Amino acid sequence: MELLPLEEEGHRHLIELTQLGGHLTDALARYTEFDSQLRASDSTPTPAFLQLGTLLERVAAGLRGPHRTPGSAALFTPDLTGRGHALAELEALWRSACAGASAAILIEGEGGIGKSRLCDEFLRHIEAECDGATILRARGHDRASGTALAATAELALALVGAPGASGASPAALAQLANLAPAIRDRFPSLPQHPSGENSLEDALAEVLTAVAGERPVLLYFDDLPLADFATQQTLMAVSGRVASGLLFLATGRTGDDRTSAYVELASRAGMRRLKLQPLSLRDIELLLGSMLELDPVSRHHLAQRLYAEAGGNPFFSIELTATLVDEGLLVPTDDGAWHLDVAETGKPIPLPATIREVVGRRLDRLSPETRAAVEGAAVLGRTFDPALVPDVAGLAPATWTVAQEELIGRRIVRDCTRTTGGNEFTHEIMHRVVYDLLPAQRRAALHRAAALVYKPGARRDARARTAFNYHRKQAGPSHPRGRRRMVIAAIVSVVLLGATGVGLLRTDAVHWDLQRVQVFPFENQTGDSTLATIGRMAADWINLGLVQTRLVTIVPTDATASKAGAAAATVVRGRFYADGDSLRFRAEVLDARWGSVLFALEPEASLRRSPMEAIERVRQRLTALLATHLNPQLSDWTSAASKPTTFEAYQEYAIGVELFLQLEYRASIVHYTRASHLDPDFAMAQLDAAIAYMNLGEFREADSIGQLVGRAAKRLAPFDRYWLRWMQAHLRGDRVGALEAVRQAAELTAGSEAWYQVGYEARALNRPHEAVEALRRLDPAKAGEHGWYPYWGQLTTSYHLANDHRRELEAAHRGRRQYPDILPTLSYEVRALAALGRTTAARQRLDEGLSMPLYDGWTPATLMRAAAEELEAHGYADDARAARGRGITWLKSRSSEERASQGQRFLLAQLLYRDNRLADAETLFRSLAAEHPDSVSYAGYLGVLAARAGQRDEADRITRWLRTVKRPYLAGLPALWQAKIEARQARTEQAMERLDEAFAQGRQIDLWLHTDTDLASLRNHPRFQGFLRPRD
Repeated sequence: MELLPLEEEGHRHLIELTQLGGHLTDALARYTEFDSQLRASDSTPTPAFLQLGTLLERVAAGLRGPHRTPGSAALFTPDLTGRGHALAELEALWRSACAGASAAILIEGEGGIGKSRLCDEFLRHIEAECDGATILRARGHDRASGTALAATAELALALVGAPGASGASPAALAQLANLAPAIRDRFPSLPQHPSGENSLEDALAEVLTAVAGERPVLLYFDDLPLADFATQQTLMAVSGRVASGLLFLATGRTGDDRTSAYVELASRAGMRRLKLQPLSLRDIELLLGSMLELDPVSRHHLAQRLYAEAGGNPFFSIELTATLVDEGLLVPTDDGAWHLDVAETGKPIPLPATIREVVGRRLDRLSPETRAAVEGAAVLGRTFDPALVPDVAGLAPATWTVAQEELIGRRIVRDCTRTTGGNEFTHEIMHRVVYDLLPAQRRAALHRAAALVYKPGARRDARARTAFNYHRKQAGPSHPRGRRRMVIAAIVSVVLLGATGVGLLRTDAVHWDLQRVQVFPFENQTGDSTLATIGRMAADWINLGLVQTRLVTIVPTDATASKAGAAAATVVRGRFYADGDSLRFRAEVLDARWGSVLFALEPEASLRRSPMEAIERVRQRLTALLATHLNPQLSDWTSAASKPTTFEAYQEYAIGVELFLQLEYRASIVHYTRASHLDPDFAMAQLDAAIAYMNLGEFREADSIGQLVGRAAKRLAPFDRYWLRWMQAHLRGDRVGALEAVRQAAELTAGSEAWYQVGYEARALNRPHEAVEALRRLDPAKAGEHGWYPYWGQLTTSYHLANDHRRELEAAHRGRRQYPDILPTLSYEVRALAALGRTTAARQRLDEGLSMPLYDGWTPATLMRAAAEELEAHGYADDARAARGRGITWLKSRSSEERASQGQRFLLAQLLYRDNRLADAETLFRSLAAEHPDSVSYAGYLGVLAARAGQRDEADRITRWLRTVKRPYLAGLPALWQAKIEARQARTEQAMERLDEAFAQGRQIDLWLHTDTDLASLRNHPRFQGFLRPRD
């Protein structure tokens, strides 16, 4: 420290040692002194140093005050949330093993995602429910520290203690005893040198078969990639040789190094692979609720913070919550609930040592070049331009290319070039740990290199100038002893707005923060100076309401950008004046960057003796307006749509929007409905509830809401009015009217979801070019990582209808980059590959799909059906037949409960029908129709089956029944099935008439039109070809 007096790391360690030695006062004094030295030299303390100061203050406060936090030990053990599908998958495999089959599954995911917790929960369930089960456990150990076959020896020892092991031959048991000598304690008479040519794999397979013959076996191997190579080879050889009664369950961390044995085992036929995804925001909220009791608003906002920082990783989320408790930021109340310190809500959550250790171990596995690259990236920020990393980290471009691939492969960084234009760290936590682990000198050197990178563009580009100034400041003095201190004076232009005299910063040098708000005292225009305090009271009351939202930071009215950090981009001003015995209050919200008015509230009045009544109403309306305006998910339409008038209504609506984007439509309806009850005039909440009902197929409920909102149509905001017209037209099957209404709604907004609906309606009318143009107005990443994947379905379908399969494939690749592990986006890619004739690549994607988890109603069989239809439509009959066969096999491998479900029976019947296994298909369709006699589709399939079998009377009978079906919301479905039955009977003109009727009633033009084999006889008809041609 004498040589480098401003070197932070040494001072930080000295302060920590001082505090640990019991000299808290000295530690605080050292901290304050060094902090002053840093700031005097224009150096910014690192987050780790600032966190140390906060910790010292809290320790000191704890010694002064009587309050003691019970620590994180007071938290409940968190529930397993968001893993229902995975547990069901494991239970189905276990049932098949109990029934005499053998199965293998590999659970994969990043560190902390919950692989071991899921398996432990599953094993506890097996132990509790199944008395006659043998459970064998083993765990992989660090290959660098373990010995060869260490885990195999552990497994062998457990295996010979299981019931049935004595049924194996002495030679096999002796072979295992050579590996684990303790086995001889149970079988002392085993030969020392077993005869025969049995290998270790043969011996293990024989003993395991004997044990499985006694009762079902669950062999659980945790952290398989960490096991030694010999163990992985042995398991690969053994697990496929036990024919019955075995479930082999293994876990593996994505991003770890893979041996050839592991890759071969994971890709072996019959091995299922289940990749655990990060938890959704709703799952994080449920996880949090299982650990402690918080009020709903605080729980939701804390869940948002955890989700933003931990990226849905349950281990990180749990550890961050425990840290909040241990740091005294989350404290118990007298009634047993918990309270979150409001003052801490805008700050990053301190990172506990457990998280630093987990992330640190991942970083330690990187090659030196890749470690250098990720450190350079961390200095540039969580989101960074990959082109800058080589110059900052001092790497050759080719070295950076290899390092970037390694970082993406290990899930440390992800490629976002199609959305944000750069790369980003997968978690905020990942970025923080990489940056905080940098030694001070290394960090300063990297910031200095970054400043040099940005320097050439700093004069002509404001962003480059801002980045250059930031990195130069973070680099600190080049020569700590002889640094020349400079003071630069900045002249800021001021614009006076109205009579209030509010000073708004108008210079490119100012850094504006959209989440910072400045509320000025209301101007007293009554002429009575004794009422001046009311203006300050109004500002204070509004500030209190805004603080409670936890969405904004309040900037004092006497603060400048230099004192308060970033300048407030939003300003609230107002005035009040006398009107007889009343006072009237007017308020408006301004964009401080340009001086423009964002919102102006209608006057609120109250008696002169009770001004707080009007001030409270102003506060409620302003709070709701600003919360809606500053929420990025809602801000696109706020200028044209109705807005909540209370903050409580906004909160419920915002939660509803988040749930809707996560495809949790039923749950979103609950919150939309609460919002509309809290604010009956908030029409947008009611309309969005109706759309959620539509997505659930509950059109009658949606229609009822539309009729209710329509009673006050004249009072609706412009956006709401057009949105209602679109919904009503859509429900009655008026596609043209729906497109026109939603176009008008979209024109009122810049990037709202209305443009998605324009794309949907345009595509449904076979206007694919208009659909593409509308969809390209949207940012597909805006809904978040677990957000709106259907965007990519609409875009790729539109390109497909336009016969632009090259762009279709590009869009499919972008969709898979954003959602790499879900079946729907994989199907979009397969469809494009099929259209381009790239059948080998399509088959490879289908192989991948067999191991992917179920998602939003999609199964591997759904994928196979979609792929088979597209392959067949483009002339690849053999590939289509193979895909259908795989789908049928997958469905038949499911548990009896799953196979009995309506959805799986219908899917199996469809696959059998397209595979021309008509008798089997008919049996299923008849049973489904008997259970659901009003189903149009089941009756339609029986009609085309009758037509194909030459049973004209039966086909005509079903056609007549379809003509009697007049239920609403069917969008031409009965007419479509009539067209199919007529086409199968070679009644071409009648079939075309029914198709015309179906489209007139709202049936959308989609991919089915060129893949449906029941309509194959119509494809040369001029009118049918006209349906296929784009209409724009």
